Amino acid sequence: SHLNGKMVSSLTHHSIIRYAPQMKNGKALDKCPDNDGHNVDSADAIITSIPVGLISSSSSQAMKDAANMVLLTRNSKTSAGHAALFASTLRSVILGATVKEATIAAANELDYDVKRVVERDGNRPGTNPVHAWYLPSSFPAMLYMSYKYGSTGNGEDSFRNGVLANAMRGGENVATGAMIGALLGAECGYNNLPKHLVSGLMKSQQEQMNREIDSFIQKIPFAKSFSSSTSDL
Repeated sequence: SHLNGKMVSSLTHHSIIRYAPQMKNGKALDKCPDNDGHNVDSADAIITSIPVGLISSSSSQAMKDAANMVLLTRNSKTSAGHAALFASTLRSVILGATVKEATIAAANELDYDVKRVVERDGNRPGTNPVHAWYLPSSFPAMLYMSYKYGSTGNGEDSFRNGVLANAMRGGENVATGAMIGALLGAECGYNNLPKHLVSGLMKSQQEQMNREIDSFIQKIPFAKSFSSSTSDL
């Protein structure tokens, strides 16, 4: 769709400017992915693991598919590994784990004690992480924010507080914000999203957007256990 096209084109800019010259020079497509050691091992590399991971047949397959998706345009084992981990984490939340449980499990894979760090920082001002896009710092920061604002009973408040705190913290909060929003939104559920954040979203195109969402949900294998309505996933 035009919506997905805009998202993908904006989030894959760094990889495309590395990939396209190789293709233009006649290299085989599987030899075109490149890595400049700067812009490629980055948070924007793994955003598309959100849809790719959800339409996979199992969590193990989701991890493979998300990794392979990254490797289409980037020569980056770092990005592929983080994409696989995020796909698995998001699926676990949709299938019933809390965001806090899922982020602890993901952080353990990175030898990062996210629970201890968040509890150490508490609610002191200035403790939300500010970082660049590099995955070794941006991915743990995404886990930190997701764990900190994961629901403790009121999903709507958690989502609202989490996305606003992410917008306010500075640094690379765009690609990581998409991942934080995906996790908190999966836990919150569509019906519980703050109404004012939904009602004004692409107001003139909401019907089309909802059709696209419903169509995508139909392609999610485990969504058969849910209603096909966007209000339930």
